[in-house]
Amino acid sequence: MLWEINLIQSLDHFRDPMLNYWMLFITNLGSTFFIIFISALVSVAFIFFKKYRYLLIFISAILGEEAITYLIKHLVKRIRPEILAHLTQASGFSFPSGHSFASATLYSLLAYFLTKEIKNKKIKMFIWILALLFISLIGFSRIYLGVHWITDVLGGFMMAFIWIELVIFIFKKKW
Repeated sequence: MLWEINLIQSLDHFRDPMLNYWMLFITNLGSTFFIIFISALVSVAFIFFKKYRYLLIFISAILGEEAITYLIKHLVKRIRPEILAHLTQASGFSFPSGHSFASATLYSLLAYFLTKEIKNKKIKMFIWILALLFISLIGFSRIYLGVHWITDVLGGFMMAFIWIELVIFIFKKKW
């Protein structure tokens, strides 16, 4: 799509070594390694605090996200953009952005579970704003680094939010 190409091309004017460094740092907050690491820590915390229902929802959502991402990438087979030089390694197909889907799933679930345990509305709002900031920055970093189309990122976000709602709905109905 022309609008996507034009927007991505315009990012080239903003690239500089310091911003590249920060975008690489931010993108790693949505990497497979980081998602697995945080997921393991969260799982241990749920076990420690005896939040087994949260643990089941969390593991189901994270594992499901990985399976859905793999399946859709191999069904759609969208090639990564070649508009800007890639500033990071990226392999496989482009749609949906795995970083976007995984980070939106992880950070939204963390915000959901935390805000269920907190009564203060201002703290709840802060947690959600922080989660959405992380999610947005990770998505933007994938576009900035030249490895995803804008629609890859938006698709990853949309799938994550639908997936989370579905998982929570199923668990609320069953228990």
